[in-house]
Amino acid sequence: MKPTFWLLSSAILLSLTACGGDSKTYTDADGNKVEVTQKGDGDSVDMNVTSKDGNMTIKAGDSVDADAKLPYDLPMIGDATVSAQMSATDDKGEKGAMVTLTTDKSADEAYAFYKKALTDGGFKVESEMSTNDMRMLSGQRDDKTGVAVTITKGQGDDE
Repeated sequence: MKPTFWLLSSAILLSLTACGGDSKTYTDADGNKVEVTQKGDGDSVDMNVTSKDGNMTIKAGDSVDADAKLPYDLPMIGDATVSAQMSATDDKGEKGAMVTLTTDKSADEAYAFYKKALTDGGFKVESEMSTNDMRMLSGQRDDKTGVAVTITKGQGDDE
């Protein structure tokens, strides 16, 4: 997707997440327009961002689809619930998605689970990274389908 679309969309997302509901059109210095429709009350967000470069939908809290799942038939770890989801399609039809899960499992347990899930799902793990508060791994299938998993501690978590 084009940088203008994503940069402007990110700024709009930050400015509208506290709003109860709104529909606005934003125009950058070059005349590019982005239409944003947002509903929510602070605990729940349902937002659609549309421009000539593509479309992005973001849902969080109570507006998350009840049947939301991970892409590529990847499993969800044990007690995980979907707390946010994002999907996007650019002007060429290429798609992307992000799903945020919440679980009571430790970061180490989640990392081990998703590393195995990726390899079992036909992904070759190509990179791994670990810091005190974050673990990340990414993989790719032979058909060039890529996926990245980032695991972070939640607020108040000790591990």
